Amino acid sequence: MGAFFDNLHILKSDKYDLETLKNELSGILKIRGFSLLPEGSDGDVSVMIYEPGEGSWVSIASDAFMFDSEEAIRTYTDPLSLAFNTDVIAATCFDSDYLRLALLNSVDNTDGWINVGKSYDPLIRRTKVAPWKKLVKDTEGLKATIKKDHACAEEAFEEIAEMIGMQPQQTMLGCGGEELLDGKITRMEFSAPEGKIKPPKLQLHSYNAPPIKIGEFLRVSFINTGDKAKGLKFIFMGECVEKGEIIFEDVSLFYDDKHHPIELQESELMGGEKCYVWKDPYFQLPPAVNENLPLVKQINLGFDREISVCCTPKGNTENPESLRIVGIPLSNPMEGQVSWINSSEYC
Repeated sequence: MGAFFDNLHILKSDKYDLETLKNELSGILKIRGFSLLPEGSDGDVSVMIYEPGEGSWVSIASDAFMFDSEEAIRTYTDPLSLAFNTDVIAATCFDSDYLRLALLNSVDNTDGWINVGKSYDPLIRRTKVAPWKKLVKDTEGLKATIKKDHACAEEAFEEIAEMIGMQPQQTMLGCGGEELLDGKITRMEFSAPEGKIKPPKLQLHSYNAPPIKIGEFLRVSFINTGDKAKGLKFIFMGECVEKGEIIFEDVSLFYDDKHHPIELQESELMGGEKCYVWKDPYFQLPPAVNENLPLVKQINLGFDREISVCCTPKGNTENPESLRIVGIPLSNPMEGQVSWINSSEYC
């Protein structure tokens, strides 16, 4: 997997100071509903400010950043450039295939965008090198860097950083390795606004693409989209189960980064059809991910909170696509249940 990041870089000016920067960032995030927490707290989103020992740029990374539109970018760059009467760069890298740099200044209307590599989405703005002349003496070298066939798109930012007086290691702030930086790091923590409270309701989160063949490892993951709850049940059913044509080996639940072996009990549905059941009335079902968090954080937390049914179906059946696994929260069994069906029709 390549590099993914969104970060900001502020050109130091006579007006710059750390406390003003912290206040500006707090104000921007407050408008979005986030609240600054006391120092040392563990929040929903973090902001990291890096002030290098040498160099002209201060860098900022946060899991609240998602620069997928010009509006999202200017939410941060406009107030920061105005507060310090300076230039701000908003950087985005997508899977090391694409790099976008937006050089913006709302005071003198600097507006220069650089695109390196292949974008999978429509370009926000086309490349415009002229506004970068105020920072880069060798504009031909800048153009060559932009056009170069980089193995990783973020390499272009490292080369441009050296042209503008930025430490190359600042360019990927937020991707790890901050302990190796030689400057000062300041962290801020924020809480997200509370999401709506809903009854527990399961949703399919990730799974093998059906149909799964008998004898293949099967993993079906569920996530709760409602409030936290107690009690969980899974039913393995379908014509192939009813006829006794398949059994399930190595059955486990995967959550909290490890497998938890479980035993299926043979049972009957209300109509008398054979099925297999696992039930734990004390299972702690984690709550839904807060919908007010940044999208990337929602995705990451979603994978952290998923509960996966893992097994290997064994046997001989002419109808493996009849297999169904139903997840049921015991505190909302009818409206909260969801089914995975081993058929390409439901893929």
